[in-house]
Amino acid sequence: MSSLRTLGEISARTLMLQVVCSRCERRGRYRLDNLTACYGADASVRVIVPELTADYPQRESAALMERCDVLFPELPTLFRARCAHRTADTLPVAGTRNRSTRG
Repeated sequence: MSSLRTLGEISARTLMLQVVCSRCERRGRYRLDNLTACYGADASVRVIVPELTADYPQRESAALMERCDVLFPELPTLFRARCAHRTADTLPVAGTRNRSTRG
């Protein structure tokens, strides 16, 4: 599973994209229909980062560890649902072999 989701994949699961800066206090939400109209459904979320961070105060800081960058905190929970159907009863026990792989 790629961590670089497209705007089309994200918009199929939610209407808004939450954006948080990794360094400063900036945060916000963007409508996915507007982002998709501007950049296209096949655009990766990383394609829109330069536009979203254009006015961040530390975007071009000389110190690499002080630069503003964008995080998308809701994305992991939006795409974690693939494994939600698995319960503790169906998960393999550590140290045991799956019976179907025995020869």
